[in-house]
Amino acid sequence: MSNNQKRIDQLTLEMQVAVDEFNKIQEKIKELVLARDALKMKAFSCDERIKELQGIEKIETTITEVVN
Repeated sequence: MSNNQKRIDQLTLEMQVAVDEFNKIQEKIKELVLARDALKMKAFSCDERIKELQGIEKIETTITEVVN
């Protein structure tokens, strides 16, 4: 095998390793994006529930003040 062919084989292997690593990173990015979006939705949901509960407290406080 010629030196050029050995170098071509070595570079081909290095390229495949790089592509495999790239694909792993792309998959991890997809997982992180899904996790990020899930956490955003959870935070939004919690915020909406807090607003609902604060609204109920305000109504209860207003009713108590009116009754007393």
